[in-house]
Amino acid sequence: MRHLPALRLPALVRGWPGRSRSRPRSRVRVAMVAAALFALALTGANAAGSVARAATEGPYGGTAAAVPGTIFAENYDTGGQGVAYNVTSVNGTANGYRSDGVDLEATTDTGGPANDLGWTAAGQWFKYTVNVTTAGTYTVGLRLSAPTAVTDGLHIANSAGTNLSGNVNVPATGGWQTWVTAVATVTLPAGTQTLTVDQDHAGWNINFLAFGLNSGGGSPPPSGEAPYGGTAAAVPGTVQAENYDTGGQAVAYNVTSTNGSANSYRSDGVDLEATTDTGGGYDLGWTSAGQWFRYTVNVATAGTYTVGLRLAAPTAVTDALHIANSAGTNLSGNVTAPATGGYQTWTTVTVTVTLPAGTQTLTVDQDHAGWNINYLAFATSSGGSPPPGGSYGGFPSGFWGTTTSIPTTSNGIEFDFINATNGAYPNSEVYWDVNGVEESIAQSPYYSMASCNSCRVYFYLGSTNSQYNDFIELNSSGTTINADTSRVDAFGLPLAIHLHNSDGTDTVVGENDSVFAESRTALFTQFENFVPAAFKQLATVDAPFSIPSPTDVAAFQPGGADASYMTAYAASLGDTETTQQVFGCQGGGSPALNGNAALCAGLNRCVAQFSTAVQNTPSDYYQNAPCNYYSAFWHSVAVNGLAYGFAYDDDNGQSSDFNSTDAQYVQVAVGF
Repeated sequence: MRHLPALRLPALVRGWPGRSRSRPRSRVRVAMVAAALFALALTGANAAGSVARAATEGPYGGTAAAVPGTIFAENYDTGGQGVAYNVTSVNGTANGYRSDGVDLEATTDTGGPANDLGWTAAGQWFKYTVNVTTAGTYTVGLRLSAPTAVTDGLHIANSAGTNLSGNVNVPATGGWQTWVTAVATVTLPAGTQTLTVDQDHAGWNINFLAFGLNSGGGSPPPSGEAPYGGTAAAVPGTVQAENYDTGGQAVAYNVTSTNGSANSYRSDGVDLEATTDTGGGYDLGWTSAGQWFRYTVNVATAGTYTVGLRLAAPTAVTDALHIANSAGTNLSGNVTAPATGGYQTWTTVTVTVTLPAGTQTLTVDQDHAGWNINYLAFATSSGGSPPPGGSYGGFPSGFWGTTTSIPTTSNGIEFDFINATNGAYPNSEVYWDVNGVEESIAQSPYYSMASCNSCRVYFYLGSTNSQYNDFIELNSSGTTINADTSRVDAFGLPLAIHLHNSDGTDTVVGENDSVFAESRTALFTQFENFVPAAFKQLATVDAPFSIPSPTDVAAFQPGGADASYMTAYAASLGDTETTQQVFGCQGGGSPALNGNAALCAGLNRCVAQFSTAVQNTPSDYYQNAPCNYYSAFWHSVAVNGLAYGFAYDDDNGQSSDFNSTDAQYVQVAVGF
């Protein structure tokens, strides 16, 4: 249900997406001055041409870049204008990286160099000396960004000027620091040679080029792709990361280098290592932007599936990976790998994909480095029985108990309350309270609900007046229900809801399995590690009982230390809201946010400055500070990424709100 002020402290609003920085206007004047100086320098060089010796081109750092491998855009050859590069003007904010630096700036992209190359313009070019180990065809992962799509943005040429890559289109990423990997192929001879990145049209940045060998040495291309072991993996079911398809480099997988400490598991094994995760076996690591692995699967029934991705990462990785089909369509959206504290400390991140029935190929695309993957557990989002080896919403088998024992209710909905505190509290100390009825799970885990309008089901641990408490909210009448878990005011307890309908379909919302599996201390620490400095206080101000919304914390209210956190951003869009009004979607500013869902959501998601298309793209949310990082965290640990992090978080369908007119029973898991 939408969180209106009557139900919650704030009202709701919608937002616009965005994450990239706009190029500062002040740079125009600087660029004009620099251009004049640059022109004078060129004139001087031409005038002195009869006596000056032409500059000599050479690899940056003195050594040709290895192929296969990654070439950083900032490491173009030495030799200067007209020799190592050709630019029409000198730009850049990080040219101090090298004495002859042009068009460089610090990048927020991860997994590559510190600086990207920008200020692109038609006719400009940069050269790179490379040493190709083996003659053959290479896949090139070009790390690019562009506020809007650029047709024929660039191409890669050899020293003779031959276009090796074909014209490369740069997709719209939404901003100069919002990155994506575009793939091209080039055929190269062995040995040292010069490659040129030709800029055909302006409007994009480049961070690096990752080369992976497809075939070489005159040998035939790799054998055809096939499922590992000869049989497609069953969906629903679990796909082990180490069981990627056979066929070799650029057919079954693409890697820029061969790593791993357990590649003997299979004759063509790469990037594998023994795992200490439950169940043992092997995980796949050494992730790197532009790499990918393919898996042939056999989908029993067309439909939407939840996918439990078993991941590990020392620190959080935004846009770590995504799942694509054979046409390259991103099925899962960009997946963030949460910080688990180590490469062998595991958590489950849940996404959804919609698949046709039958045999097909899925690709796990690595968008940023710094994480491992153990398996992908596919479960049906609809159907009356839990998926094999798992449970609804990506939770482990048995989490929701035996649903056949839940009583039936005539013209109503049966509620089943589950103690998921992992032994921290016995059933006799897990209490529920609704419609004036208050009992422990030991007294009764069930409640038959005929109706409940604008109401909450409260939960308490230890005693009925405990500070460890939380609630879900709902409207219901007969078999009709509208409900959600809410983090609009605060986090108190891990909560997850499983709705089962009479037609056999199921819906799960709330915190995901990783939250229920970890300790309360670990969750609070995970929150602190996820959010920037200003938000870290939320994990301590009411610890260990709750993590409050920034709306309700004095530091973000007028007169507080962080009162100006969102005001400049809002003002840049012509809005006069205070930080508290933005986070709370409240009235009082101009325009009032309690009547403008789109604007409030856009401000909280830090995309209000962008187009409607970006505002409706969840992968663009929370990427361009300042943002409501409190909300961002609860989305990162929610089933399917859906959470109510602020009052209008239902805008564009991103909240945990759900509706049904055919509800049979509702299970609520209560964690600690």
